[in-house]
Amino acid sequence: MEIDELNIPVPWGHVVVKTWGDKENEPVLVAHGIQDNAGFFDYLIPHLPKCFYYICIDLPGHGMSSHFPPFLPIHVMDYVYVFKIVLDYLSRSRYTIIGHSFGGQISLLFSHLYPEYVVKLVLIDVLYFSSLQIDEIRPVFEKIIDLNNFQKQPPVYTLNEILNKATVNRRTSQLPIDVCNTVLQRSLIQIGEDQFKISTDPRLKSIMKTFMTEEIVIKLLKVYPMRCPVLIILSSESILPHIYSERFLNTILGEMKKNKMFTFKEIEGNHDCHVTKPKEVSKLITDFLIINESSKL
Repeated sequence: MEIDELNIPVPWGHVVVKTWGDKENEPVLVAHGIQDNAGFFDYLIPHLPKCFYYICIDLPGHGMSSHFPPFLPIHVMDYVYVFKIVLDYLSRSRYTIIGHSFGGQISLLFSHLYPEYVVKLVLIDVLYFSSLQIDEIRPVFEKIIDLNNFQKQPPVYTLNEILNKATVNRRTSQLPIDVCNTVLQRSLIQIGEDQFKISTDPRLKSIMKTFMTEEIVIKLLKVYPMRCPVLIILSSESILPHIYSERFLNTILGEMKKNKMFTFKEIEGNHDCHVTKPKEVSKLITDFLIINESSKL
């Protein structure tokens, strides 16, 4: 597939997207996880059907895209806004969306709020944003708006130190060194001989989420039901049990499974299965994408 890079203007700078395929084909927006970038899909996209136009976004504060305006906390709704800006700029009426981790959470929320844009939705190892109990909201909020988080300068590393952080110290799973070399190309800023900074916005470590309780999430599913087919791919070493309570996880999965729009598939692997097992993940996505569209292949 033909590969290109586009700079999409936004009020505070630009959003960079890496595209794969013929732009006349049906569009598929692809969104990465928190503190990742569009390069994380370099291993998956080549295995997906070539009859689509894949638009892999560097979310603001990630990869090559501009950071959000300084001195303010970042909220998840900022990214919902970015989705709408990008989709409107590309001037296509309907999109399939593929999201991994944080990118999947944003994609799911966007699909609830703007269902008219979304044809199909694929979520890789993610459900909703984690819920909060009422008594947790204040301490979480106080931590998020700590001014020190807005004024931090990114640390300087050697290349080996960055590779070590990206492989061994990655929060969700350990990545192969060749993968890290690929994805870091979009995030490294060289400032001296073997001295590098990472372009990722430090504020992403304390991002403001939705502050939704479990009850609100359940009501969201009922009041704003999905209007498009949804494929959820869960890995055998998923991080979901670590970020959701057992009660919430069972309740939300049970509620989703009542809706025939949701399809669940499981795969052996870790949270980054789309990188470590791209062929297996691509088969699940391909089968989902080409339902009733076999004539395009």
